[in-house]
Amino acid sequence: MSVIKALLRSRKFVTALTALAGSVAVVLGFEEAVAAKLVTAIVAVAGLFILGTAAEDVAEKLSRSDGDSK
Repeated sequence: MSVIKALLRSRKFVTALTALAGSVAVVLGFEEAVAAKLVTAIVAVAGLFILGTAAEDVAEKLSRSDGDSK
């Protein structure tokens, strides 16, 4: 059970699931308009993931540099 919890907390895993859902929708033959909206949503989620990860990296680097100066 702890492995499943760890996977569900992983942003990379959730992003992979989102991409998989989009691919499955296209393969299953969803209408083009629906597939386009789904792809747009996936790109938006991926963009937010990238921005969030970048913000975390910056915050971590800033906190490390603050600790070095003391």
